[in-house]
Amino acid sequence: MVARCATFPILVTLLLFRVAHSIRCQHSKHCTTDDPKLLGLCAPRHRVCFTIPHPARHITDDDDHDDEDAPLFVSLSELIEEANADKLSVAAKRDVIDAVKTIYMDVNPHRFLHENLLKIDFPAALDSIDITEEMTNVEFHENMMNAFQLMDDYHSVFLAPEPLRTSVATLGFAVAKFFEEGSRQRQYIVNDLLAELIPSNSSFGIGSELLLIDGVPIDKYVLTLGKNSSASNLAAQIDSGIFLVSFRTLAFDPIPFSSTVDIVYLTTEGIRKSITLPWFFTKLYTQEAADTMSHAVHPAAYQPLHGRPNRVVFSEADKRKLYEEVTAEPLDITTRVIENGRVPIEVSSEFTERFTAEVILTKSGPIGRFVIPDFGASVSLELALEIARILRLMPLNGLIMDLRSNAGGDGDYVKLLAESLVSETVPPNPNTLRVSQFLQDLLLSADTKNVTAEELILLPAVIRALNTSLAIGEQFTGPTVDIYSSEFRERFAPRAYFGPVLTLVDGICYSAGDLYTSLQKDYGFSRVVGVSDNVGAGGASVYRYSQLAELFPQKIKKVESEFTMAYVRFFRSGTSKGAIIENFGIKPDVRYYPTRNDAFSDDCDLYEFLGSMLKDMREEKDGTKIEREEFDATSEEEPMPEEGLTLEEGPTPEE
Repeated sequence: MVARCATFPILVTLLLFRVAHSIRCQHSKHCTTDDPKLLGLCAPRHRVCFTIPHPARHITDDDDHDDEDAPLFVSLSELIEEANADKLSVAAKRDVIDAVKTIYMDVNPHRFLHENLLKIDFPAALDSIDITEEMTNVEFHENMMNAFQLMDDYHSVFLAPEPLRTSVATLGFAVAKFFEEGSRQRQYIVNDLLAELIPSNSSFGIGSELLLIDGVPIDKYVLTLGKNSSASNLAAQIDSGIFLVSFRTLAFDPIPFSSTVDIVYLTTEGIRKSITLPWFFTKLYTQEAADTMSHAVHPAAYQPLHGRPNRVVFSEADKRKLYEEVTAEPLDITTRVIENGRVPIEVSSEFTERFTAEVILTKSGPIGRFVIPDFGASVSLELALEIARILRLMPLNGLIMDLRSNAGGDGDYVKLLAESLVSETVPPNPNTLRVSQFLQDLLLSADTKNVTAEELILLPAVIRALNTSLAIGEQFTGPTVDIYSSEFRERFAPRAYFGPVLTLVDGICYSAGDLYTSLQKDYGFSRVVGVSDNVGAGGASVYRYSQLAELFPQKIKKVESEFTMAYVRFFRSGTSKGAIIENFGIKPDVRYYPTRNDAFSDDCDLYEFLGSMLKDMREEKDGTKIEREEFDATSEEEPMPEEGLTLEEGPTPEE
């Protein structure tokens, strides 16, 4: 059925080198950790800090750590040897390919988009894989991954065998893009590193500008990496490619088979030099780390296929608590200690992994910044109250909702956050299912022991939609699958913030992050500012094949590999009613080009730019007083896309 949306509970937006010790990065580019056996690094993909085992520190008998926490770098050959140990038979490999083809042909909602826009034949790519007795597990994975990447879809990926699935690789530094004033030529600079992994006698470090990698000009190298990933459009490919220069999530990113890379760079003094750096490989040892990586980042995030199992319906008492919170006297935090022009806002311990917040002092006055790395939290009264509390601390001069690198999650969370900033009831994004007899039979065969009572209620609605569409020969249910409960159409929360708002995105804001962005732009809730030309353009729900095998044991055969596949397609609404999100994404209203200063001073030029925009927006509203409204739980009819769903107008998206 239609699941909550997009990528659902995403536990790693964070590419965790050490899940148990990860620290979210807020202001400082250089992260630290209290554990002397760990090193911290701020990685660009998700604007978070990771810690990895310290290569110079070793566990001793006197250490208070379990053996499984011992710091360890391993060789790639060691990982590959272990992955190839339990070799799949030819028959097992063919079973995997057959399973992928069946799900793709009868369930994937983007199949016709792939054929007509991307001009790819995914089943033919699978058929072209030469399965032999000699093919190793890793070789099979590489062939399957290459086929999956043709879809340009981080919701549909083929996962590597263990231990690659729960391992990562790094060169020990992070990269940021920037533009010189008046130029639109991308340049790339090192903006963070693990000094312990870089030769101490080298001039390579923070501020080094990358020119060539393995003899390839850096811009071409970045773009090649991005195009060989599952990123959908050019903006997403560039931002993903920047990440892949120095980090790899081996679950689904390309394995760096070359043990080293040759880098030509400019020092901070402008001197051209070169260095050879090795890849460092590390395993994630805890079960939490393994579970996290197996549900990793955009693609492997899993949400139950059926319905909305974590649905929380706010009672009248809950709504009154929310109303009391947002109508209380605003709190003054401008007297707090200011560090580097920032006033950090303390987040309740329950939500420190869900968002961060701060007040930034700019030349245009203090502005708020609310950072949402993902929409993975389930909607609850506690979440709504915490969001309202934080928004009350934000200056009315203006607010930045920072969704850069947002990895998606729950559509309820999207609605809750959006409604906390506007007076309107926010409708769900229209969505649709691929129509096939296979999917109909699949849902009818559901193992009800694995389906909650609430999910079971939703089954008939989806089955009826499929029946109707099958009867008239439609390829999609439509124009929408109306399975949202009546509570979803009510307001989740009253408005908690009354100043001007900007939504900040980049090329790897993805899935539910894209849905939030589309609502902001298509209903005019806020202006969208992009540090890239587009968002990640992930307009779907996703499921894992192994979970399907548990839910539908009569129809789905278990196989000896794992993959994920897009399931439900989402559309834009409002002024862009019926436009497809997948591949096309959402163009920002305003494009910002990051400066060299942004790379080293925590986006200080960016925030001055945004502060100026918010000041202009305030001046446009001069004389208009917004009254705080009473909480209104009246339902609002969901806008319906126009008949005959079409692609968004315009040329193929590009940076």
